[in-house]
Amino acid sequence: MGHADNNGLVLPPKLAPIQVVIIPIYKNVEQIGALSEAAVKIKAGLESLGISVKYDDRDNNKPGWKFAEYELKGVPVRLAIGPRDLENNTIEVARRDNLTKETIPIDKVYELIPKLLDDIQANIYNKALNFRKENTFLY
Repeated sequence: MGHADNNGLVLPPKLAPIQVVIIPIYKNVEQIGALSEAAVKIKAGLESLGISVKYDDRDNNKPGWKFAEYELKGVPVRLAIGPRDLENNTIEVARRDNLTKETIPIDKVYELIPKLLDDIQANIYNKALNFRKENTFLY
């Protein structure tokens, strides 16, 4: 019961089959080439750190649908990259445990994501521990 909320699963990173998902945001086919190149590079870099990463380049669903799908599945971290992000050399990072988003420079991804996964793991654990403490009574 501690690994879900009203939006779906909330999986701890050490348990999640997919720890990070990368979703490209594009309007036309011309944009997908550069986005794919950047996303595959990020995916390879994160996998070299031992992180399970999925790059979802399916073109049969819109990005918003994919966001909801991976939120429902409980993927701990979602990375979204679009043409504007590519121009600014940034990427959007969304956490599943507290549903927050932030934009960071692409070159900081490799140091931030491992720390973020550890933080998410600790946050989920502490949330469950606090819930247990608050709801355990002696009679």
